[in-house]
Amino acid sequence: METVLFVDDDVSFLETMERLFQLKGTKTLNVKVAASVGNAVKVLQEGGIDVVVTDIRMPVVDGLQFLRLLHRKHPDMHKVVLTGYGDNSYREACLQAGASLFLEKPKNLEEMDSLYAAIFELLNLEAQEGFKGLIRQASLSDVLQMFCLGGSSVLLEVRSSSGSGNIYIENGEILHVEMDKMKGFEAFYNLMLLTGGEFSVKPYSKPLETTITTSWQYLLMETVRQIDEAKHKESLRAEEPSAQNVATAGLEEIVVYSKQKGVVYSHASEDPEIRADLIEFILLKSLQILECVPSGCFEKLEIEGGMTRATLLISNELTALATSSSESWQSIEKELIEILSTHSLN
Repeated sequence: METVLFVDDDVSFLETMERLFQLKGTKTLNVKVAASVGNAVKVLQEGGIDVVVTDIRMPVVDGLQFLRLLHRKHPDMHKVVLTGYGDNSYREACLQAGASLFLEKPKNLEEMDSLYAAIFELLNLEAQEGFKGLIRQASLSDVLQMFCLGGSSVLLEVRSSSGSGNIYIENGEILHVEMDKMKGFEAFYNLMLLTGGEFSVKPYSKPLETTITTSWQYLLMETVRQIDEAKHKESLRAEEPSAQNVATAGLEEIVVYSKQKGVVYSHASEDPEIRADLIEFILLKSLQILECVPSGCFEKLEIEGGMTRATLLISNELTALATSSSESWQSIEKELIEILSTHSLN
């Protein structure tokens, strides 16, 4: 039988926890209580404790100090921190100090049932390879797996400076996800992108709609796949030649123009908008020429005078107008094509 130790200076809360576990009638969980850190240390010295659930604010030695002491002496023991004040400032410190979960202190019977479910699932995960180390980090994906694997029905609230949302889990399956104005997989994906914040477990209530019809395993795998794919695309862009970097000493001016977006890039141009008007004028005249002399697509126009050459290059829906010294044009033309390619990808 596994044993849970509750540490709280609120004696009535401790009595409630004892009654709750007795009402559950479980034969696998035993409850011990301590009204102070000093009493908790004595209980821990007797051994046999699997999970410690501690309040964050207590007199003499607060929960965070106790958590640090506990983690140094019992690094492999599960630790759950409760807060009854809605204070988020301790969250990161508690997780870094070894807390497995950081939850709101239950205020009614339904919330107590959710706390019981969280503790029960936390203990169940201990025997599963790989989860023991991950759950201590308390990432959102770990918490989801904990409740889904246990077949729980909970409402998981996620809050962050970047956004907030709700995940409805019924009998271990995710039925609905919402984040700001997003719903379904889009909301789930963006919640999983959050790198900070907090979560809290609320009593389950049926969502007004069902936006998720796939399994939670598929949701997590698809999210990881899309995140990896986005990172891969970002790395490819980082390896592509930067339009700014390809500008060389021989390139006097360049403007890249799109009919849909206008000027998308300029280098050493005093007035890119005037150059954009010039590009529009040349493109219009090129169409008139092609009507009179059908000769395929208009791709390049070159004008050379003295030591300067002006060139217009067209690639897909982008047009580049550049001026440079005639001597350096062969190398510049290749780089200009790379610039057009870069902005086509963007």
